[in-house]
Amino acid sequence: TPLTVNALAAGRHTVTFVTPTGSVKRSVRIEAGKVASLEVAVYSGWIAVFAPVILEISENGRAIGTTEQSRLMLAPGRHTLTFTNRDLGYTASETVEIAPGEERSINLQPTGELNANALPWAEVWIGGQKAGDTPVAGLRVPLGTHEVIFRHPQFGERRMTVTIRADRPAAAAVDFTREPPS
Repeated sequence: TPLTVNALAAGRHTVTFVTPTGSVKRSVRIEAGKVASLEVAVYSGWIAVFAPVILEISENGRAIGTTEQSRLMLAPGRHTLTFTNRDLGYTASETVEIAPGEERSINLQPTGELNANALPWAEVWIGGQKAGDTPVAGLRVPLGTHEVIFRHPQFGERRMTVTIRADRPAAAAVDFTREPPS
C-alpha cells in the first residue's frame, strides 16, 4: 500500500489487508466511472472470555492466557481458540474474528452429566433448583463442585457433594433405609 487497482468490475468486492501482525477484511462497493478508496488500520483487538470455571486459552498449541484475565490481546483476523480445564476433563474450540481495536466476548457454559438415584425415591435438588424425582439420568449440570440434595417426605433430606466433569458422568446416590454416615 498504497495501491491503485484499475479496471475493477462494478459491484461489491472484499479486500483483505495482510500484515505481519494480522489481517483485516473490508468490503467496498465499486460504482462504474467512480473512484473508491479504503483506509484501514491493522492493529490488535481483544477477547474477553466468560466461563463459570477457570479455562486455559490457547491457539495452535500455544498458551495465550486464562479466563482469569479480564481480556486478552489478539492480532486482527480469524482465530481458532482452544479452551481447556484438565482437572474437569473439558476441552472445546471456538473460532472468532477479531477486528482492530474491538473487543469480542465469548461466553462458555461447559457442562457435564449427573446421574442421581435414591432408595426409595426422592426429589433431587441442585443449585437451588429441583432437577426431578429419582432416578435422574443424564442431567446437564455446569462443571465444578455442587451440593446435591435428596428430599423425601418421610425420610427427610440427605446432602452430598459431587464434582461434575465433562469427560464422564458423575453419580450421586443415597439409601434412606440406612443410617447416614457420620
